[in-house]
Amino acid sequence: MNRLFVLVLLILILILVPSVAFAKSFEIIELPTAKPVMNLSLDQAVEIAVERNLGIKAELAKAKIASAEVVTAKALPNPILLSDNGVAEDSYRLGIQQVVPLGGKIRNRVKAAEERRQVVTAEFRSELLQLRRAVRLAYAQLYLQREKRRILELLVQHYDEFQHENPSFENQVQIEFVETTTRNDLANILYEEKIALHNLNSLLYQPFDTDLILEKPRTTIRGNTPLNQLLEASLLKSPDLIRNQAQIKVTHHELQLAKANRIPNFIFAVGPDLVTPPEKSQFSVFAIGYVDLPILNRQQGPIQEAHARQLQLNAARQAIQNHVALAITNAYTTYQHTLDRLNIHERHLVPEAQNLQAQSKKVHTIGKLTVDTLVEADTHRANIELSYLKILIQNQEAISDLESATGEEL
Repeated sequence: MNRLFVLVLLILILILVPSVAFAKSFEIIELPTAKPVMNLSLDQAVEIAVERNLGIKAELAKAKIASAEVVTAKALPNPILLSDNGVAEDSYRLGIQQVVPLGGKIRNRVKAAEERRQVVTAEFRSELLQLRRAVRLAYAQLYLQREKRRILELLVQHYDEFQHENPSFENQVQIEFVETTTRNDLANILYEEKIALHNLNSLLYQPFDTDLILEKPRTTIRGNTPLNQLLEASLLKSPDLIRNQAQIKVTHHELQLAKANRIPNFIFAVGPDLVTPPEKSQFSVFAIGYVDLPILNRQQGPIQEAHARQLQLNAARQAIQNHVALAITNAYTTYQHTLDRLNIHERHLVPEAQNLQAQSKKVHTIGKLTVDTLVEADTHRANIELSYLKILIQNQEAISDLESATGEEL
């Protein structure tokens, strides 16, 4: 009995052990997959956002609706098939009745619809500029956070080198203090970078695991257009002013249409006329014409409403012009100020801070500079570079404000 039990046990071992080993030998190993990499400029980001943004597609659909309303406005009323039969008189009529609008009703209705289409076009343009602004700022913010991370990572690397080169306890404590603070700032920046990447990917409808390689945003507007030209161009291209002007024209044609509605339409009917008396049948043609009398309804309400809307839109136009001019002036002033500050940083402050840091390291190497001064020089360099990035963001905000106010892609 014991031998039988041992024999069965050995058989089970021979069956199971190879299968386990076989399974382990073919175990699936998941290899880490690299994130897709994408080189992306600001202009490319804007193109992708415009192509994929659902809000823009909705605005385009509104434009198609407005175009369809123009087609509807051009249509004449449908004719009416009428039949007038008198059994007692043995008369039978079959004809067509048509309403002919007079007084320019169709013409003003079409023009009003065309101007409403211009309103929709201006709203689409405004939506496009707002999307461009959002993409520019999200792009610049992500670029900013990545550059800040690079600067602080380099600062931490230098602090580690300082600690290695200055092993005394006092120096270690001094360096550790500033390094801990920098590492904390770096952790916050890593979080801010993830938020910035999420915001940009959301605008681009990109997968969130895409590793974007960014370029430094352009800091100047195209053509270096002076302020007076921007103000003149805004009168023609500002979406707010274009929308207001189109609304004024819509109201004008609605007023003309209301006045035209006081003119009666001409209504006529024509067709064959058959009379079948017992003695002899007669075949002829009948024609009827009549007009409605606009006596009770003289379009008083629509006319008053159109006049009031005209006054409101004309007053609003002056307010919009003042607002646009002020927005352009303020944005242009900020833009020029940021250019001057960027120029000072690029030509003087950043190179001087980097040179000071390099010279401090050389002097410290020969023992003529304390470690705290060395740390301070490196920290000063990093702060100047971070200040440059802050001005760069202000520059991008100013350019975005200029684009929104002028209605141009600068």
